Amino acid sequence: MGATLLEVDNLTTSFFTHQGEVQAVRGVNFRVNAGEMVGIVGESGSGKSVTLLSVLQLLKSPGKTIAGRALFKGENLLDKNERQMRALRGDCLSMIFQDPMTSLNPTLTIGEQIMETLRVHRRISRKAARHRAVELLELVRIPSPDQRLNAYPHEFSGGMRQRVMIAMALSCDPDLLIADEPSTALDVTIQAQIILLLKQIQRELNTAVILITHDLGVIAEAVSRVIVMYGGMIMEEASVEDIFYRPRHPYTWGLLASVPRVDVEEKQRLSPIAGSPPDMLNPPAGCPFFPRCRFALQICRLKIPAYFSSAPGRRSLCWRLHPGAPDRNRFLERQKNYVN
Repeated sequence: MGATLLEVDNLTTSFFTHQGEVQAVRGVNFRVNAGEMVGIVGESGSGKSVTLLSVLQLLKSPGKTIAGRALFKGENLLDKNERQMRALRGDCLSMIFQDPMTSLNPTLTIGEQIMETLRVHRRISRKAARHRAVELLELVRIPSPDQRLNAYPHEFSGGMRQRVMIAMALSCDPDLLIADEPSTALDVTIQAQIILLLKQIQRELNTAVILITHDLGVIAEAVSRVIVMYGGMIMEEASVEDIFYRPRHPYTWGLLASVPRVDVEEKQRLSPIAGSPPDMLNPPAGCPFFPRCRFALQICRLKIPAYFSSAPGRRSLCWRLHPGAPDRNRFLERQKNYVN
């Protein structure tokens, strides 16, 4: 495993609206190593995208990062001004945004949009930029790349536009690539192709990748480590094997139980998580999952738990894992109900 590339410490982000402060991200901590592929999963509104937009300083008003650090190669990105961040974004830090249908400029050719990034960050000639753009389209498996450079976004399918977005993000050989729901709005076959492409590129270029998604199937196929978010906080972090076969947090259990399974013969009803996500204008004083948790204790309502770890690299935010919690062993046995 490579050295630490990105370290996020106590990141706190809010949106200041006319109704009050929406506490979107609350004290998030994690790290990403060089060459590693990490998944961030959770329901819509859990804080996944806002966390990484905060790291890249891409939040617009009324959003504001109010605390924390984001150390990239030892330098705090949150201390940098806009000029300094523009020099980093698209160069050693890149992001694939959620919607390929609207993220490309419809008035410019595909080639112009790829070459713009190259010419800004690499200061190379137009001829050299075009040559590199052809190489990038070949890298993302777009046929006849020299001809497709002259096409406009509306001439591409959704999957092809997503490939173009990936090519743009990779144009300057970034050390860290953030993929925000890269398979959203694509059919299942194209989703699989895009995820396979990201995995191949990550291996070939040794680029660190953060994959943001709500799709556990995508997570299972792509990453080595998973961060589970809910209510603006990290509920659980572990290897992908531990998340799917040895989960320890009730929210993770709920996510797994709500996903259809293909490894069982008899029909099974899905088990949705009862209740609604927390109101982030007035989040719970304790664990954010407390109102929806069937295993909650009284202390869960009153106080946010510490992280409890059973092994290096894995942690869970749950009072039930405290060594002194009542029926702790019986609680841990329940995980078998969600993975068998």
